[in-house]
Amino acid sequence: MKGTSRYLVVKGKAGLGNRMLFTAHAVFYALVTRRVMIVDWSDYTYSHDGRNVFDELLQLHHIPKSNEAWSCLEALSVSPLIWRDHLTMSVGDRGDQLDAALSAGEKEHLLRGDPLDLDCAADVRVMWDYGHNIEGFPDRHKRAFFGTCSTDKILRILFRKYLQPSPEIVTQAEVFLERNQPLMGVHVRLSDKTTTVPLSRCFDRVDGLLAENNLFLSTDNRDVLDRFVARYGARVVSADKWYPKPGESAHQSKDCPDRLEHGREALIDMCILSRCKEFLRQEGSSFSLLADYLSARKSPAWNV
Repeated sequence: MKGTSRYLVVKGKAGLGNRMLFTAHAVFYALVTRRVMIVDWSDYTYSHDGRNVFDELLQLHHIPKSNEAWSCLEALSVSPLIWRDHLTMSVGDRGDQLDAALSAGEKEHLLRGDPLDLDCAADVRVMWDYGHNIEGFPDRHKRAFFGTCSTDKILRILFRKYLQPSPEIVTQAEVFLERNQPLMGVHVRLSDKTTTVPLSRCFDRVDGLLAENNLFLSTDNRDVLDRFVARYGARVVSADKWYPKPGESAHQSKDCPDRLEHGREALIDMCILSRCKEFLRQEGSSFSLLADYLSARKSPAWNV
């Protein structure tokens, strides 16, 4: 292999929000350690054939990327060592190979390593997690790249400068906005994860802000859409998408007809929310948070 590059292989795990937040963490890690990034979402969450769909959903900017063959990387030192000779595998598949006596948490610990180990000497560092730990980076590194910015501001910079939805997804969101402006955006997640705050609280907040705007609703629950339409009528607009059964996780549903298209639909919703005139996000939802990070504002939550 030519050159003296060191590599950061970022695996995908869980849903889109988790993946995006950890990829932002990995971008910061790559900047600090000067590693070349390879984002590998080769699993079945957003594809039916297990291929790497990252580049079909998101793009990295202003950071070295690599298209090296896996066979080249396999010849290098790897950390955590458990990934040696298994770099092409997904987190789930590699975990299934481990000792059945190990708990799920023990397997994850072995596969994850320490996402804040900035002194890792291996040529290839494999990383994944369910979210970011920007707070855990040493202050000297945060100051070097982001000055005195808060964690919230650092994440906004990471998503607006380094990690963005693909141009095709942005274009689809912009076409929708051109047809439906002006809009107030609302996100409601009520599937496998929910909120203890009643939906009536959301209606109260919307009533106070809607004015003459149309309302763009992003939700993973068809019943929620029906309730909004019953209350606000034709003023409610939403992007076409597939909905799971109520109470079922969309990205884990066996009934999803096209997993990659489902990922695209989610990102289109996220982009639309980020560009709405007003946005009521759902506290505790990584999806809501990411829509806010993609925008230039900090939006209020309806369920607080």
